[in-house]
Amino acid sequence: MKQDGLKQPQWASADGYYQDRQNKRSYILIKEKNNQLLIKQLWDGKEFLVDPVSDVAFRDNLSTADIRSSQLKPFEFITDKSGIVIQLFAKNRDLWNKINEYKPMMRTDTTLTPGELKAFEGYYKMGDNNYIHIAAEEKGIILKQMWDGREIHFTAQSALEFLANDGNFPLKFTKGSDGTITQVLAFDKDLWSRTDQYKPPVVKTVHLNQSQLKACAGKYRFRFNGDQNDSYIQIRVIENNLVLKQSWDGKEFKFVPQSPLEFCVKDDPRFTLKFIKDSNGAVTQVLAFNRDLWNRVKE
Repeated sequence: MKQDGLKQPQWASADGYYQDRQNKRSYILIKEKNNQLLIKQLWDGKEFLVDPVSDVAFRDNLSTADIRSSQLKPFEFITDKSGIVIQLFAKNRDLWNKINEYKPMMRTDTTLTPGELKAFEGYYKMGDNNYIHIAAEEKGIILKQMWDGREIHFTAQSALEFLANDGNFPLKFTKGSDGTITQVLAFDKDLWSRTDQYKPPVVKTVHLNQSQLKACAGKYRFRFNGDQNDSYIQIRVIENNLVLKQSWDGKEFKFVPQSPLEFCVKDDPRFTLKFIKDSNGAVTQVLAFNRDLWNRVKE
């Protein structure tokens, strides 16, 4: 099907609010902006633009065979018999239902004492090696994702429930028989267990001058398995670090130098960047996470 900008009726019907089919508290807003699709995550306010020609398709159904084929575009809009969008299948993973009306979650902010907030502090684990840390602050708690350092601030809604200050991200804590906090349910789906076994990784860093850091900065491209188009990352220098930004979702990761060509995320050294030079000494590639080899885009 030929897609002519954002002028077709299907494009117009794509505008609006969508609710995650599994997590009923998660919503996104989709609208046209400068002849592209803007997707806004309402739980954290993050926005990113989608190319309507290369990254979007419309279909009147989505079968299991379609999903397994790996030939889907990143954003597949599903329509009813009249061609009106009713769902969005995103990133070959998440199914969103289009809704007629969006009602923001009602807040019931309450105040807990410093002692009550301190009871939630500690590390929490999910899976083999995923950790978050929760610390008390003056009016609530701070959740830190240990894999990327992102911090999210929460305000109490009740004695055991919290809501993110800038969206619809809920936390629900559970107490053990002795009254201590043992678990937290994040986003109504991810169950984290409290642990005292977390050991912060020891990362040895080196100091690089600005010239050495800038040699690695730039735009890089890579095509993931099953994708029909290239994906891009942008690497820039901030102080003595490199910051990587993913073009498809806007997420950023800060990397510290371990050598002139090797970097890692300080809180999780499993996340690495290894830059590769050509015969002339210029950086032309970067191996990310010891897995994906990205090629530098000439500018």
